[in-house]
Amino acid sequence: MRSHLTEALAAMEAPFEPDEVEPPSSPHKPTKEYVLDMVKRRLCLDSPGWTVPMIHFLNEDEHCAAFLSFITLLEPSLDDDIESFLLDGPSHSHMKGPRVPRDDTDVTDALKRSYRATMLMAGEDTSDAVLLLLQSKARLMTKCLFPIFQANSSGNLRHGCKILDKLTRSHLNDVQQVVGANGRTCGRYMQSLLEHIEHPHVSELFLTMICKPHNAALLRVYLSPPATKVMFYKALADIKIILLIAHHICDTQYDEVHAIAAADVLLELLDRLAADDFGAIVLEPLSHSTQLLESLVTTALTPEGGKSPASYLAPPCGRRTAAIRCLLGLLEKAAQDQVVGPPTSPYQSFGSTVVNLVPNQLHVAKSFVFGRVQAHLPEILTYLQKQFTSQQQQQHVAGCDHGVRHTAYTVSHPFTEFRLLLVQMLVALVEHDAAHLAMFFSVDVWRILVAWFVQYPHTNLYHHAFYRLVFLALRTNDSVVLKPLLQHAKLVTTLIDVYRKDPTASSRGYILQACNAIRLQAATLPPDAFLRSFLQSHATWRSFESQLCATTQASVVKGLGIPVPTNMMRMMSPPPIDSTSHTSTTTTPTSGDDNDDDDGRHSIELGSEFAWKLGFVDDEEYEVPETSSGEKKKKKKKSAKKKATSSHPPSNASVIVRDISADEDEDVDQPPHSPDQSNNGNADSLSPEGKKKKRKKHKK
Repeated sequence: MRSHLTEALAAMEAPFEPDEVEPPSSPHKPTKEYVLDMVKRRLCLDSPGWTVPMIHFLNEDEHCAAFLSFITLLEPSLDDDIESFLLDGPSHSHMKGPRVPRDDTDVTDALKRSYRATMLMAGEDTSDAVLLLLQSKARLMTKCLFPIFQANSSGNLRHGCKILDKLTRSHLNDVQQVVGANGRTCGRYMQSLLEHIEHPHVSELFLTMICKPHNAALLRVYLSPPATKVMFYKALADIKIILLIAHHICDTQYDEVHAIAAADVLLELLDRLAADDFGAIVLEPLSHSTQLLESLVTTALTPEGGKSPASYLAPPCGRRTAAIRCLLGLLEKAAQDQVVGPPTSPYQSFGSTVVNLVPNQLHVAKSFVFGRVQAHLPEILTYLQKQFTSQQQQQHVAGCDHGVRHTAYTVSHPFTEFRLLLVQMLVALVEHDAAHLAMFFSVDVWRILVAWFVQYPHTNLYHHAFYRLVFLALRTNDSVVLKPLLQHAKLVTTLIDVYRKDPTASSRGYILQACNAIRLQAATLPPDAFLRSFLQSHATWRSFESQLCATTQASVVKGLGIPVPTNMMRMMSPPPIDSTSHTSTTTTPTSGDDNDDDDGRHSIELGSEFAWKLGFVDDEEYEVPETSSGEKKKKKKKSAKKKATSSHPPSNASVIVRDISADEDEDVDQPPHSPDQSNNGNADSLSPEGKKKKRKKHKK
């Protein structure tokens, strides 16, 4: 009778010799060499397929582990078990160190066998028997496949990630049970993934293992019971996975590609965990740990070449840009009360898509995160000032190699992504607390920001950030904030000069936007306010205001002034109102289609759709109180009435005058006359005869 090994070889249709089938040492348990030789023969076939005896053979743990060893391709070491293929996940001893070259480009025989084994396990046309095999051996496969991320493995990472993704897609519970057994075990598994996080398939596996993406197509996969998920998240919190990822960003032992990929993973993980019901467990260290924020700030604000002026001009490395991206993403995510959560239904059409807003799990860390980053606001502003000063000093130096030639223009020093992220971080900090404008934004800072607005007319992303800072400064209505910006930095004069001198400037749109924000903010203030008095005394502004209103009015005309048929007007609905920007009692602003009031000027004033889009939601135009003027007007009318009655004798003309004065008294809140009163009655009451009649009636 042939043994199980002989039956498996026959079922695989693999060539074998009778004397090579049975191991000489034991008739029941084949040795590692014989099992490897059997699986190797099967994988050497051009089109291997599954058979029932082969599936039964792989149901044995040793045989399944031997099959997976053709994918992991581990180099022999002294720690290996000479009698067993079973592994217990990645090993700490082989986590770091010199890496074995992997077969990623050269198509070797080992790579072919690895590919065939991968497609047998995780192919598209996987049979039900193989699915049952994956279900029964999910935990074993997880332990035996994760060593592919060790330094002594030459296996293809894409092959290992494909099988692990197959397991997490259908059996996430088993995978999380293995990886999240405790903090020490979780640290081994997650650290092995982080060592190769620059590979896209590894980073995707890392993210989906923790929290699946918010995709309606993935609603019924990557499922795990809440108890298992909480256990896994607690293990991640024990190893402080967020700080561990930040270490891979800031540590210089990893290259820039690795740091940039780690930053992408950190931002995506924050986005997913913020919308997860149990995400607060993993995000809890952000509420009290200063290590993450301090390391990111230090990495971002430390130039590579020291503190020399040239180091501020050189484009920053990818590590520093990745650190500042993480800081900005952390600020923006923590500031939100609600975030977009996972879809509620797998079937959503384009017209009926409903955004599922859920509480932000990161919002509890808002005060701590902003407080720690705001402590470094003077350092950020100092860095921008040094960068501007170095740029001015090197502007006329010959041999400067920092220039960039674009298609239509050339700049001597590029406006880098790093500088843009710093300015956007200033916007986020000021939006959180506008008091920083008065405390830290000096005249020099505003002059630098205005100079960059003029110097880089094509950088519209910076223009938007600059407009946000100007808008926030205007809304403070604080002369301490506005004087450095308007008087010393000469914002209004600079914007108008650029608009008039260069009709083709790309910044003209944001110039109009900033000037309209100044105009509308001044309309909300009393005449004695600083901004309003400043504009009234500004000759350039007064000469430009009419042109500003005319240009703005022409830009808000719908349909380019072409009459739209009436039956199509209902399809031109106003934009949806953002519930986060104002209260629910706010009415939809007028669209400004009627242009019969002051030549359409009302369509760009406060209360219009144009003002609403700029950010003036509930603002109203300031009105002079009518109490003092009304009292003076009433006194004047009463004195005119007395003069009319005393200077003219009772006649028809005097009756007419008295009638007019009586009507005027009604306009100033006088009690109305009775219906039976007439002009003659009024005249009699004022004549001597009328007075006598009134006295007689009074006596009776």
